[in-house]
Amino acid sequence: MSADIQLDVLAVFSHPDDAELFKNRYRRHQSQIAVGMRFQPGNRIKLMCPARMEPWQMDQLAMMAWRESRTLFDALHLAGFFLLATATGWRAPDRRARVAALVGAAMAAGTPSVLRSVAQPGRAARFAALLLFAVALAVFAFAARHLAGSATARISALSGLAAVAFLHYSLTRGDQSHFTAALAFAGVASVASLERRTLAWRGAIAGLLLFVWLPLLLASPPFPAYWIGFRPPIPQISTARGFWARFPASAFPEPAVRAVAEADRLAAPGSRFVALATDHGRTDSSAIALFLISRRLPYTRWYQYDPGVQSAPFVQAQMIGELERSGSETAVTWRSEVFRGLPPVDPPRTALDRRFRELYPRATVGYGDLEVRERAR
Repeated sequence: MSADIQLDVLAVFSHPDDAELFKNRYRRHQSQIAVGMRFQPGNRIKLMCPARMEPWQMDQLAMMAWRESRTLFDALHLAGFFLLATATGWRAPDRRARVAALVGAAMAAGTPSVLRSVAQPGRAARFAALLLFAVALAVFAFAARHLAGSATARISALSGLAAVAFLHYSLTRGDQSHFTAALAFAGVASVASLERRTLAWRGAIAGLLLFVWLPLLLASPPFPAYWIGFRPPIPQISTARGFWARFPASAFPEPAVRAVAEADRLAAPGSRFVALATDHGRTDSSAIALFLISRRLPYTRWYQYDPGVQSAPFVQAQMIGELERSGSETAVTWRSEVFRGLPPVDPPRTALDRRFRELYPRATVGYGDLEVRERAR
């Protein structure tokens, strides 16, 4: 008899060696455990454990399988990305360019494991991104003679450098959507390297592109496959007109569109758009779409909320000054607890919340979780 465990993973590797390696880790352990492992459709792993096995041990095995699968995929994915970004360096006559590209791919493959093992991954990500960018520079420096003779190769090299530079954005933010810019430039770099190349080279580039892009295209928003048949739980309104209104990127939640439109209507066009959370004791996430919808510029450079930033006293001091200079007769607030932050309290927790209540004491109209507030006269 066996007990089945299923868990979501980032990607699926169907090669039987992957499952065999995992099983051997436990069968050759001092306390042998008979476990089975099968990769299944739908990004799932099936673990088969003894029926009398302790539940906590099953959970431990499941978490380890998930972590190892994710680390392996991330390593291969980053290595493939670096090879795409430096594709034109592989065609250079100087052997050092190819060696540097291989070194960079190996460093990229090791980056996920390093970031998961250090105490401060955010700081380590900066150094990792800088090192990868330095290796990419070396690749193209060694390929300088090849680049000098081809405008297309130079376009590929510049796009590759931009891709590796944007990798810092993904490593520090740690999610799929912030990898998009880097992948886009890497795609341009690899396609530009196809000029007058052999069929085998084109096939290799196509395979790498498929491996690097497909998992993200099938993932969560903002990637295309997510939107096929998707029906948002909140009614959406497009901010575009005509043909462009058909694209999902132009649609925003109806309460947000209406709240911003009302705030813009009651404020001077030359003023700055004001939107804040109801509590800044903790700033987990933000309603950045509000600033994108408004016809006016943001009142503050700190409108992109991040954990520990807008809750910091020195940042709040700057935001208070920007709030006072905004000139806006209206402000839009979103409930901080919507993003799993803190619910508002009276009196307000932070200096920014207290000053905001003084400047905008009265709510005039509400749209779902949003309120439009009026400035004190």
